[in-house]
This record gives sequence, structure tokens and C-alpha cells, in this order.
Amino acid sequence: NERVDEVHQEKENWIIKTSNKKEFTAPNILIAGGVGSFEPRKISLKEAEKLEGKSVFYAVRNKEQFKNKKISIFGGGDSALDWALELSKFSKITLIHRRNEFRGAQHTLSEIKKLEKEGKVFIKTPCQIDSIESNEELKSITIKYDDGKTEKIPTDIILGFFGLIMKLGQIAEWGLNMDKKTIEVNTKNFETNK
Repeated sequence: NERVDEVHQEKENWIIKTSNKKEFTAPNILIAGGVGSFEPRKISLKEAEKLEGKSVFYAVRNKEQFKNKKISIFGGGDSALDWALELSKFSKITLIHRRNEFRGAQHTLSEIKKLEKEGKVFIKTPCQIDSIESNEELKSITIKYDDGKTEKIPTDIILGFFGLIMKLGQIAEWGLNMDKKTIEVNTKNFETNK
């Protein structure tokens, strides 16, 4: 349950430091990082970064903190649809997607469309987030439709479900010979057991 945060070379050895402040010295290291870690694709507005973990979220860990709130949910896949349906039981939900079509389960979308007719969920398409208004707390967001029109929506919580991206994370900062997202190695120096 710890992560390697730092790797650097000192003379003939490698120094490895972990997230738990442990330090190891080794003559050789094997890096099996694959393509890196998967992280949520985030809203590319500075205001969103400042509010992350307070009123901007990319996952629901405890749905209790979303009770009796005005929630703007972004996305068109299963996560966005499932949480719109679940959180609509006790909060005001606005579901926002950049396309008119949703990719999530048709049954869930049908349930959300019923809630829309009842005025319990509001669906806004095709549009994207344009700005965030806040001081210490999130006040509202402005969305921009494909035709250029904008709409301001009072919002307490933003939930973004834009999918996942692969990130190399700390590996990219270790000063290794990187080419695109791979580590260059010299196979001529490899020893083989005979």
C-alpha cells in the first residue's frame, strides 16, 4: 500500500523513495509500470481545480454528502446516468452532456427521462461547461450550447464523469531515458543465462 515517488542514481546504485517515506538502495531496479495509472479526465478550468474535493468531484465515495444539494452532473455514460438516477432521490439534478445521445444503459436513460417529465431531473444537451462562479463556495455554473447560447445554473456540487485517462505519474519525473511513454533500454547489455 505504498507508491514509489522518487528514483535517482547515485554512483553504482539506485535510490528509491516511497510515499511512506521509506528509502531503499539497489544496484538494479525493474520498472513494471505498464501504461501508468488511470485517473479521471478533469474539467479544464482553474476554478474547478480550486474546488476539487469540496464541491467538484469525479467519483462518489459517500452519497450522504450529496443530500439536499443542487448537483450538476456531466457525462453521457453509465456512471453519469446511474448517479443522476440515484442522487435524484434526494437532490435536484441537472444532467449535462456534450452530445444529444447518451452512451449509457437505455433502461437507466428511460428512467431519467421519466424523472425529467416529473421535473425531478433536468437534461441539458448538447453543451459543455463554460465557466464556474464561486467565492469560497460554488454558486453556479454557466454552460454553453453548441449554437453558442449560454445558460447559468445554480449549483452546489459538480460531478464530472468524462472518462479516464492514462498517466505515467511519477515515472515521467525520474530522469529516465523516455521516448514517448516508454523507457529506452540498451538490450546489448542484457545478460543471458546459458
